[in-house]
Amino acid sequence: MNFSSLWRGKAPRLTTTLAVLTLSTLSSALVAAPLNKADIKFIGPIAADMQLKPYQTEHQDAIINTLLPSIQQPATSITVFGEKLKWQNLDKVNALTLGGLQALKFSAHAERFSQGTLTLKGIEKAQLFINGEQQTAKKENYKLALPQGDHQIVIIAEQVANWHDVEIDFSPSTDIDSLTFSSATQHGLSAKQLFDATTVSALSMAPDGKHYLVAKRHYQDSTGNQANVITELKNADKQTIYR
Repeated sequence: MNFSSLWRGKAPRLTTTLAVLTLSTLSSALVAAPLNKADIKFIGPIAADMQLKPYQTEHQDAIINTLLPSIQQPATSITVFGEKLKWQNLDKVNALTLGGLQALKFSAHAERFSQGTLTLKGIEKAQLFINGEQQTAKKENYKLALPQGDHQIVIIAEQVANWHDVEIDFSPSTDIDSLTFSSATQHGLSAKQLFDATTVSALSMAPDGKHYLVAKRHYQDSTGNQANVITELKNADKQTIYR
């Protein structure tokens, strides 16, 4: 028997089989996986008696941007429109439908720069923010490109038919793109947050020592790299006399 001839005959089929197995392994490694609902914080309903949802009005952005700072805070509860609401884990939510708005919040930790796709299932109308920046969706999919560090993800849901059907999936772009999701509220600040943060740029004390001028500066998306400066006259009790 000619073993070399036998091997040459089987080699193409063996190569094809190995290639299929390799592709199958890579494909299974990159399949979208749902986030654990215990790692996602939920709050709501917010303004349960509202007649129109924000997306049904001309003031959607203004309403959402007003709510966002409270939702971002690392607190166990928030007060909205005079009503105190408590955060809970998404897996503890038993309601099928809720009035008003609801919010979801969780953290994503990247050991290295990582990319992937976050998919919202069961949420018909929503806005998603990463570190306070609104993201654009394409058919309920959000492309992520996160540098090393911790990142806060907030989802404000306006229309959900059944909360039992809500699921958030993450699909990494490659097998080396990895994110760890949790409900942690304390996390490091992003480079953008550090750059945009309010800082004291000047301080001047009056001769009598009873008043002082303080100049503070910060940055925001609408003004780009142009600093916003606010100068205030304060007394010894830190009360603002003039701005």
